[in-house]
Amino acid sequence: MSKGVTNRIVLTLGGALTILLSLFTILGSIAPELVPSANSLISLLGIGFPILIILNAVTIILWALSLNFRWIIPPLIALGISTSQIGHFFQPSFLHHDAIGNGNFRIATYNVAAFNDPKGAADAIDLAKYMAKQKVDVLCFQEFRGNENLTDSMLIKIFKQWPYHSIPNIKKELIIRPAIFSKYPIRHPELIRFKDSKNGAISCLLNIKGKKILLLNNHLQTTDMTQISHGERSTERIVNLQMMALTHNSVKRGEQARQIQQYVKSSTYPVLLCGDFNDPAVTYTYETMRGNLKDGFIEKGTGYMYTYRYAHKLFRIDYIFHSPELTCTKYFSEEFGESDHYPVIMELKL
Repeated sequence: MSKGVTNRIVLTLGGALTILLSLFTILGSIAPELVPSANSLISLLGIGFPILIILNAVTIILWALSLNFRWIIPPLIALGISTSQIGHFFQPSFLHHDAIGNGNFRIATYNVAAFNDPKGAADAIDLAKYMAKQKVDVLCFQEFRGNENLTDSMLIKIFKQWPYHSIPNIKKELIIRPAIFSKYPIRHPELIRFKDSKNGAISCLLNIKGKKILLLNNHLQTTDMTQISHGERSTERIVNLQMMALTHNSVKRGEQARQIQQYVKSSTYPVLLCGDFNDPAVTYTYETMRGNLKDGFIEKGTGYMYTYRYAHKLFRIDYIFHSPELTCTKYFSEEFGESDHYPVIMELKL
């Protein structure tokens, strides 16, 4: 086979893959509008959307280096159509150069992953010091559990700078507890259970500087990716099980998101909604949870936002949303602690 024929085959194959990638990217960008149970493939494309964006950028560079500029057009079109979705995980710093913080209230959300069980106490103490340094007023935790060496009473003492708390009293129920610690009184706490799930949420009413606010701290359906990887040895079986789990749990998170939105819609008070959603931003879960609320990252975040330690730090799955009548002045996440998540902090002007 001549070199010319080989080159034509390579170019044709490369062009076909480029078009396919562009199509997948466009489909992924509409994932937030589609119910996962009826659109499982597109839902998966939404979950992997940051990866698709990176692949499009690499494809453009490769075609440019090979001087085949016509093949740059499909990924450019895909990126153009996806511009609004890119903003869900990347915000240029010049858009929010004023995000220096002039608010009067700070809230944090953090999946503490059982405080690095069994290490426990040392991790919790470090976290309390960090949140005090960041001047956080309300702490929203997920996977809040200790062991015989780290009891609830010990945790309450560690977080004594936040004298008010809501820790669900769960004895026989297999629920991964969320918890709230606050410098302001917590009224009407309610544990929100999700059907056929060990995950849950807490709603409560806070009176912050004379302003009543409904707070919803959420931990949506766990992905089970880590458990599957540890429980299987066959790479092929791991991949198959993970794909099935991603699809199944994406559907469950969509149902849970709709349940939480009912609380938001029925509230007569401004809303703060936060937590570990276990889904990236270009998904039905994210779009449903946000509803008419504002995403603090889009309001005042900068750079590439990720909150999940693994998967090459590509994914933002922890969020803080707020009602339009509240004003976000700063929003950030820092690499901290031993959990598989990073804490997210939002500053507000009430």
